Amino acid sequence: MNNYARTLLLCCLAGCAAQVSMMAQCGTTVYDTGGAGGNYGANENYTWTYCAPAGQVVTLTFTAFNTEAGYDQLSIHDGATNAAPMLGLFDGTGLPPAISGTVAGGCVTLWFTSDLSINYAGWAINISCAPLVPPPPACGSTIYDSGGAAGNYANNSTTYTTYCPSTPGDVVTMTFSQFSTEANFDIVTIFNGPNAGSPPLGSFSGTGSPGPFTSTDPSGCLTLGFSSDGSIPYPGWTASISCAPPVPPPAGDCVYVLSLFDSFGDGWGSSNVGVSINGGAFTYYSVTGYSRQVLIGVNIGQVIVLTYNNSGPFQYENRYSLSISGGGGQLFQSGTSPAAGISFTQTINCQPPPAAPQDCAGGATICGGQSFNNNSANTGNVVDLDGTNAGCLLAGERQGTWYYFSPSAGGSIGFTIAPIVATDYDFAVWGPMTSVSCPPPGPPLRCSYAAPTGSTGAGNGSVDNSEDAFGDRWVAPITATTGQIYIMYIDNFSTNGQAFDLSWQLGGGASLDCTVLSVGEINLQAKPKMDRVVLEWTTSTERESDHFIAQRSTDGISFEDVGRLPAVGQSSSTTNYSLEDHTAKGGINYYRILAVGRSGTQQYSPMASALLTGKTGLLVVPNPVTASATLFLDTPLQGQITLRTMDASGRMVHELRKVNNVGEIRLEFPVATLEPGSYFLQVLDAKGEVVGRVPFVRQ
Repeated sequence: MNNYARTLLLCCLAGCAAQVSMMAQCGTTVYDTGGAGGNYGANENYTWTYCAPAGQVVTLTFTAFNTEAGYDQLSIHDGATNAAPMLGLFDGTGLPPAISGTVAGGCVTLWFTSDLSINYAGWAINISCAPLVPPPPACGSTIYDSGGAAGNYANNSTTYTTYCPSTPGDVVTMTFSQFSTEANFDIVTIFNGPNAGSPPLGSFSGTGSPGPFTSTDPSGCLTLGFSSDGSIPYPGWTASISCAPPVPPPAGDCVYVLSLFDSFGDGWGSSNVGVSINGGAFTYYSVTGYSRQVLIGVNIGQVIVLTYNNSGPFQYENRYSLSISGGGGQLFQSGTSPAAGISFTQTINCQPPPAAPQDCAGGATICGGQSFNNNSANTGNVVDLDGTNAGCLLAGERQGTWYYFSPSAGGSIGFTIAPIVATDYDFAVWGPMTSVSCPPPGPPLRCSYAAPTGSTGAGNGSVDNSEDAFGDRWVAPITATTGQIYIMYIDNFSTNGQAFDLSWQLGGGASLDCTVLSVGEINLQAKPKMDRVVLEWTTSTERESDHFIAQRSTDGISFEDVGRLPAVGQSSSTTNYSLEDHTAKGGINYYRILAVGRSGTQQYSPMASALLTGKTGLLVVPNPVTASATLFLDTPLQGQITLRTMDASGRMVHELRKVNNVGEIRLEFPVATLEPGSYFLQVLDAKGEVVGRVPFVRQ
């Protein structure tokens, strides 16, 4: 018996969920668990990982492929685990294309799951290793689906193709000139980056041409993903790829992105979204195809207002959202059939919002086995479900909400989801886990995709763990032990915004624990103080908490550790913590707190931000300056303010007087007429008294 067979046998005897082989396989042929002449088994859940030598990448070339379409699926991942970005998802009889890893010296992982019946011959794959070859130049080319310029695409196909610029620093724009897929079944998804793990820009089907799409990812790349079902292929698409330097973003402390969508692709007609900044006139935006994105430069302290005009037809096709560019998070999501009138107002702080309950990371903890009522009008901001973890939820996320629960005493856990009106609700439960992991790391433990409307849940005499659209809406209860953690997603397939009631049926002594994570709610504040930032946070409860790590970022995306405090360990009431960051950067600093439990559980607080102007209370941005600059005030000044520019000898070379608005902490001042050199900006209040001065350099 070879090493692989021994490892696999031991794994099966031990009951583990997946088998991972890290052996290099360059130059060999590998098969499914049935080998060269047999079929794979039922109810499988295995991974295989193949790694390349230094400087090379693994390429998988399929010579045979046959799995049960729609049920037994093989996904390919660009890394050493099945949590890495997905390169492709395949089932049926279509031969997958050759697939290569994208990182020199890296790995490619295969993940296969099968259901309880109908096993097929599986696959044969030639594994080769060679130096990384960059993608062929895409700029100026025309791209097509797998059927080419005149044919139809293939059935049972899932592919991902990445298009990158030839010149570093440029960005790719994809413009569709023809588009035709089977509506709601054969789906094209555009990802803003070099792989399918990048943020999606939208998913499209039917006959309306989507886009155009321009990458905003640092790589400049776009990735096109496509998935077709087992019947009715269409002509697919034709698109042109162009490359150019990125358009400079609008001026401001941060950039908001207004995204408009039409699910049918025929536009909004007379409907539009109006945007007003700081009480100014509304600017109105609409969409003529599937989607449109508008970049809006905004400044801290301004007030933004959104309003919606619903005069156009087919309101159920329309939705829009507002988010912070650069991965800063979504601020508002209208849902379908947006409400008319003012829909959103905010005093801008450029701070990423906390995760929404429609996203796994924003899930609500269920306490004490009590019943509750809820509904959702959107899908959230993060695509948490894909072919690796969606299980029976073939439509992915529609209108759903995430929850966490954990038994404080073991037993049988059942539940009933009862719609308020006739609605098709689906659900999935993942676990058991030792800590909340988002997105869920694998297929669900329980799953129902049953089509009829009415009550659904776990129990009611059912013994099956999962069911498709033809199920009876019920799966088996969960037998759980103390301390295990579960994630639940409840999804409104009907997308009608109607609420549900959930009640628990607990047996065998089971009860639910309110404290799934080691720390309850974390409230964080960041306060500037001269040349440092004071962080203050509270926890609502703590159970087996170990320590806290304070983290800082200048862009709200990449964080570094700046301090650590021990936790109290156990507390059922509010606990206060404080820490000072003496290395904070001038300008806006973003902070979050990482809470770590004694068992290794981790959770993040919502972000907080602080504007650090230094000991003078003043900050010039940018510095050095070119044509114009912005002065930030630590404390707002009212009335007439005088800005005097002094050269290195103390001579005044420019003076600007202006009336400052109430609460305004930023002032624009020109520097284009100044000679290159070092200067001081002196600030005087309405009484003519000097309140501070700050140095700057004119380039």
